[in-house]
This record gives sequence, structure tokens and C-alpha cells, in this order.
Amino acid sequence: MDFKQNALFFNHKRTRFWTNLSYISYIFFALAVVVFISAWGWLAAALPFASVGVVILLTSLSMITSEKQIKEQIALLQRGAREAALEHFGYPNQDPELFFEFEGYDLADETLPIRKRKNGRVFSSVYVITYIMMENNMLRIWEKKSSLLEDKEEIITKDIPFTALSGAESHTETAKRVCIDGVEKDIPMNLLTVKDKDGKVVCTAYCKTFNYDIDRLCENLAHNIQRANAAAAK
Repeated sequence: MDFKQNALFFNHKRTRFWTNLSYISYIFFALAVVVFISAWGWLAAALPFASVGVVILLTSLSMITSEKQIKEQIALLQRGAREAALEHFGYPNQDPELFFEFEGYDLADETLPIRKRKNGRVFSSVYVITYIMMENNMLRIWEKKSSLLEDKEEIITKDIPFTALSGAESHTETAKRVCIDGVEKDIPMNLLTVKDKDGKVVCTAYCKTFNYDIDRLCENLAHNIQRANAAAAK
């Protein structure tokens, strides 16, 4: 994990400076085209302007952490988390009706740096991966929170009897967050919450987008809770 490079992604002043500088390269590219046309296709006349543009652009890009680089770091976390979760669960048969995976950036913690790009994508400095498995009369949870900025992680495991749960629900929240540019913005959060019979949240899973897995988990959990309660009542 390249923590130093990741930190640059959340450094607004630095990112803005090098991004704006990269735009200057396009001015030189435009000048190169104008000179090339004015010189009746003489490439040597346009080459100095194009060379300066290339140098500025490559230098700027090398100083900016791209979204692609962040995604590559996330991919490393995903591979390690999946293996650790499977080991914790005893390498179960990954039945799609019983085994679920959710992941996303922690956008609930107001102390974390949050970046919302112009394309609408939102990032925070902590990534959360949650595995949920239904086994016998138990809901098993394995969750890992990993910092992208420092060597810090937290692993949470829970085994909760179905009879102690009330169910799960999915919903979208829109929170106000001050992002790294100092501007307060609307940040959408897709969440899956599992609650006990007292209404207490025992698990919150972050989801990039809503998908069929979320509805399937809610339905299957409700069915297992009903069946476990019926069996306990006999």
C-alpha cells in the first residue's frame, strides 16, 4: 500500500496546482498545431512547442495521484480481505444464498477526509469490506476497515443467533460533508443495516450501489429469523 501517494489524492491544494499546470500543456500543444500549419507542415518548427507541452503534462501527471491508482490500492485490499474472511469462516461453500460481500468508502465518519470529484464519484480515506454469512442458526459477520493513508486497520467479527435479530434493511442517506476543497457538499451513502430485537444496529455495511444481493440478504435473513423463532417457540 503506497500511503504517501494515496495521501496526495486527498491533498486539494497540491492536486489543484498540478491539475491547473497540466492545462498549460494544452496551450503549447495548440501553439504547436498553429506553428505547424503556419510553417506549411514543417514539423521542426512545431516540435519545440510540442516538446514543452509533453514535459509539462508528464510532470504534472506524475505529481498527481489518479483515481486509477486509488482503485489499484483498493484491489489489493479486496484480495487480502476475501482470503482472511474465508479463513475466518472456515472456507465455507460460497452459496450465493448464504454468502454476501459488501464494500465501499466510509462516508459516515465526519473526521475523515472526503473527496467528491466533478464526475460525482466520492472517496474517503477509509475503505470498508464486509462479508456476511448465514450458517446454521447464526448470522456471521466479518468486517475490515482499512486506512488508505496509514498502516492502520480494524477487523470486526460477530456471530449472532437469528433469534436475537429483527432483520436487515437497505437505504440511501444523503449527508452534508465538508470535502477536502473546504466546500460542504451532499454525499450519498448506500447502507445495509442489521438490527437486533431492541432496534440496535449490530452491523452497518457500506455499498457502492444497490444491487440484488442486498434485497436477497434481507429476504433470506427475514426467513431465517422467522424459522429460528418458530423453532425456539416449540
